Amino acid sequence: MKTADYGIDKPDRVRALAMVGLVLIGTGLSQFIALQGAVDVWPELILFICLWIGVLMMLVAGIMLWSSKSGKGNLSGQMVDKLNWRGREKVLDVGCGRGLLTILAARKAPLGEMVGIDVWSQEQLSENTKEAAMENAEAERVADRVRFED
Repeated sequence: MKTADYGIDKPDRVRALAMVGLVLIGTGLSQFIALQGAVDVWPELILFICLWIGVLMMLVAGIMLWSSKSGKGNLSGQMVDKLNWRGREKVLDVGCGRGLLTILAARKAPLGEMVGIDVWSQEQLSENTKEAAMENAEAERVADRVRFED
């Protein structure tokens, strides 16, 4: 059974933060070790700062990855649960991405009509396509109750 995958928000930014963070950590560590015992303290201080900036960048990339894979699902679920559902609602999800909110709404309104629309930007969300949204609806067993449009 295939599981739903709602993608990674801003994948290029996550990748860039992680790569620059790794480079800064590697450079900072290697040069810090190479310069130990040097008379001048400024190069060590600058490289030490680079090391910690790299660690912070990796931490931010990790938080962004976690929030894309876990956090947004939890928050979206809480948001949808707070609404008073009757079961026959008509929902329009503008900017639906890979269909998370559309699918959550379809679960709450089994007799309703759910439509998700998007421009399907690859920059905003990894592998963001209409087909991916429909695959998620199929994996979540609500494909018969949702529709995705350009």
